[in-house]
Amino acid sequence: MRTKVITGVALGIFFACAILFLPKIFIPFFMCGLIIYALNEYYGILRSTGLTPARLIGYFFSCLLIVGTYLIVNKTPMENGLILSNFESSVLAAAIITFFLREMAIPNNTKITQNLATEVFGVFYIAFLLNFILKLGFMFRVPEDALSALPQGGRMLLLYGIATVKFSDAGAYFTGKYLGKHKLLPRVSPKKTWEGVGGGLVFAIVTSLIVCKLTNFSFGSLEFSLLDAFILPVLLTFAGLAGDLCESMLKRDTGIKDSSKDLPGMGGILDVLDSLITSLPILYIYVIYVV
Repeated sequence: MRTKVITGVALGIFFACAILFLPKIFIPFFMCGLIIYALNEYYGILRSTGLTPARLIGYFFSCLLIVGTYLIVNKTPMENGLILSNFESSVLAAAIITFFLREMAIPNNTKITQNLATEVFGVFYIAFLLNFILKLGFMFRVPEDALSALPQGGRMLLLYGIATVKFSDAGAYFTGKYLGKHKLLPRVSPKKTWEGVGGGLVFAIVTSLIVCKLTNFSFGSLEFSLLDAFILPVLLTFAGLAGDLCESMLKRDTGIKDSSKDLPGMGGILDVLDSLITSLPILYIYVIYVV
């Protein structure tokens, strides 16, 4: 457990520094590197089952999605979000067609359906969902920081979402480890308990209130209410839990324990990002339609 805690703290510091201080020129490179890293682990899971996913095609369209989104949201106000929507749709459509053509070109291909399903899923699951990092970071500006590399409000909104989710994960882990008795979903993740879920909720709500207090409930052009500060951590906790369980389901289906061994005590980068992959889109949807 000591190794897990040390690795977790180190990653937390690394991502916090990246969010708060990363210069403009490095943002798309950082995002592309993160997504290629995660995709590579995902493809490794698939290869362990005998599938042969088109890795380079997945990398290309994922990076195209990230770089294009960066260029659009860095210059386009929220009111013109239709441009971004059209761009994303076009990239994803082109990716699907290219995956089809690749499978068609392989002689004696006996796993066309499996390869296609998992290739397309990987781009949507990792690249499309993690792309919400850029949307959250850039699309809620106030006029005075319109030309900033990553507006201060966007930086703090990202920090709010990631801190709330990861402290929820930590609370669930420690509460479940020491107090957990009632299994949550043993066929998917045998160690998760309802007590852990409760602990995660408490940690998430406390983190949400602290960050909101520090920012005076203001994130760029967004103004949170006290009710938002209570509702969001509940939504993010369960969205993060769903992401964790989804990745556990994928690993259990393929018979592996961790997505990789790169991060001591924690497994791979997918094991770290799983809860964020599903929770950050929920944060985006909430602030778009509720706040």
